[in-house]
Amino acid sequence: MRLPTISLDFWQLVSGEERQQAAPSTFEIPTLTERSNLTSGQGAKLIFAIEAEEEDGTVSTSTERMWVIVSRKVGNYYFGILDSEPATVPNDGEFYLLRGAEIPFQAEHVIAVSTPPKEYAERVLSAPPVKRWAPREA
Repeated sequence: MRLPTISLDFWQLVSGEERQQAAPSTFEIPTLTERSNLTSGQGAKLIFAIEAEEEDGTVSTSTERMWVIVSRKVGNYYFGILDSEPATVPNDGEFYLLRGAEIPFQAEHVIAVSTPPKEYAERVLSAPPVKRWAPREA
């Protein structure tokens, strides 16, 4: 299993644990127990680092905090369905990140947890992912 990387996928997840360690008095995250025991249908907020080309041709990396609905856990990895629309990339279907895409992540990436209404989570999870995570190899 490979998590996304900027060099291969043009996006990656930021460690919430590292952010919290860098600013413990201002950046709070759920406990490790809570982050390690997510179940299908829960919401998890993640930080995405996204590389994009600007209009002038320069490349920049921005970060966005977005929600996923947890679909399953496989070993130490979770999979969730992106429940946010990225603001920094075009919504043309070419870039992987768009609402409904399958996102792999680990407990270290989770910065918040929520419990969306059961009917809403079931509706999100009942549809096949718009894009399924099948990472290109390095």
